[in-house]
Amino acid sequence: MYCFLALPLRRMAVDPNWLEGFLEARILFDKVMSEPMLASRDSSAPDCSDDIDGDSTVAPPTLMPEIGIDAHTGQRLGLAWCRGLAARLEDNGLECAVHLPFLDLHPASLDNNILLGTRQSLERAIEFASLLSPSHLIAHSGFDPGQHKEDEYEEYLGRSKETWLELLRQWHNHPPLHIENTYELDPEPLRDLVTILHSKKVGICFDAGHWNSFSRGSGRRDMDRWLKVLAPYIRHLHLHDNDGTGDLHLGVGTGNIPWHQLTGCLRRLGIMPGCTLEPRGEAALRASLSYLRSRQDIFGSLMYSRCVPAGRRQGDDLRSSMEP
Repeated sequence: MYCFLALPLRRMAVDPNWLEGFLEARILFDKVMSEPMLASRDSSAPDCSDDIDGDSTVAPPTLMPEIGIDAHTGQRLGLAWCRGLAARLEDNGLECAVHLPFLDLHPASLDNNILLGTRQSLERAIEFASLLSPSHLIAHSGFDPGQHKEDEYEEYLGRSKETWLELLRQWHNHPPLHIENTYELDPEPLRDLVTILHSKKVGICFDAGHWNSFSRGSGRRDMDRWLKVLAPYIRHLHLHDNDGTGDLHLGVGTGNIPWHQLTGCLRRLGIMPGCTLEPRGEAALRASLSYLRSRQDIFGSLMYSRCVPAGRRQGDDLRSSMEP
């Protein structure tokens, strides 16, 4: 099983030591995840340890990069540079996922000029991503609760559907696309979008940090409702923390997100998604890894999986399971 770590393309383009930095993070990840569980179990949390205890075929997950493409950096780098990046990843035994650009982009904009520019930027990003052979893609829907309401809601859905279907048609046998919650105050707009796209290769990435901050989850206490509404489509998670005041990207366990509730609800719903760690900085990464490992009682079923047989890529399993 792979666990991903967010790695901005911007950093990769300007920092000659980005690879060494990622490999150091991977060593730390391997070390922490192989240590014995230290913390006592919380009696109120669902016990997931049975998923991994006593099974010799179970191994800690492997850390891989989720490369975040921003439109500005992407348009400055040529395809030759990207091919070189792909070769460097392969030489170091690294597979990847790709987060498509979202800043300054509006995939369902009601302004035709902005919509056209957004689609062109996403087309360039898709061409860039295809050279990296990612296991999956992540994208933002562009939903704006202040704008896309009442009469504009159906227009939003129609334009968004056209954007994503047109984009994916350009990549034959594209990997799964997971659209993540961002500014939605309720889960229904994201569910409606994925439903009308009507593809087994399009699912949802549930971003716990966005739920807690942008969707006011810590105040509304509606985690279970979100997960139940989105359950048929959840394929991936973005894991980072905050205190509800903003999208702070703190280490997992250092904010007020109810992680035991998240993992418990996923377990009850029978959902086993992949995950990406999105901490901001080394200290936040260390805090995340320490918390995930120490709370094996609630993260066991999420962070551990049976080993993929030799000679097969984890992404191959994922892609084959989601073919139409």
